[in-house]
Amino acid sequence: MTPEVRRIREGLVIWQLYVDRVKVDCTSTLLRASDGWVVFDPVDIPMDALSPVLDGESVSRIVLTSENHQRDSVALARLWDCPILAPAEARPELVADQWYAAGDVLPDGSRVIPLPGVALGESALLCGDVLVVGDALIHLKEFDILPDKYCLDPARLRCSLAALLDEDFSTLCFAHGLPLEEQPRERLRALLTSASAP
Repeated sequence: MTPEVRRIREGLVIWQLYVDRVKVDCTSTLLRASDGWVVFDPVDIPMDALSPVLDGESVSRIVLTSENHQRDSVALARLWDCPILAPAEARPELVADQWYAAGDVLPDGSRVIPLPGVALGESALLCGDVLVVGDALIHLKEFDILPDKYCLDPARLRCSLAALLDEDFSTLCFAHGLPLEEQPRERLRALLTSASAP
C-alpha cells in the first residue's frame, strides 16, 4: 500500500500509512533544513512518491524520536545513503549511526527536548517553528496525550509535556496523526489543563 503524501506548507511534508503490526496510522515528517531534507520516524515509501517533493535534492538524515520508532529507517537510510540519528537512552533498542541526548542541537539546528515518561529516549525536536513529537502526543481522531497504558510513567509525561509550553512553535507534527497548525501551543495548554482536572 502506498502512503498518502501531503504537503503541509513549503518545506514541510508528511506521509501516513496504516501499519498492521501496531494497528495504528503511523506518520512520518519530512522537513527542509539548511543542509537538506530531514525525515522523522519514517515508514516505508516508494522513492517515486517522494521524488516530486525532493526535486533532485537529497535526504541528509533520518531522526528517530524514541525506542519504538525504528520503523523502516534502516532500509530507507540505505536507499537514501544517509545516517540515522536516535536517542542515546534508547541505544539498546535501536540501530543508528549517531546518538543524541537531551538538549543537543542537531546539525540542522534542531534542538532535542526530552519527554520522559513514555518510552526510552522519547524526545521532541524543535526545528525552527516546527515541533516534532514521537508518541507522547497523538492526533488521530482527536488531539490527545498517549494513553496511560502505553506510558512508563504517565504523571512524569504530563510534567514533561508542560515544558513544551515554554517553546515557540506554530506547527506541531506527530508520529501518529496529522499536524496541528491552528494554535498548537494553546491547544496543548488546554489539553494539559483538561488532563489535570479531577
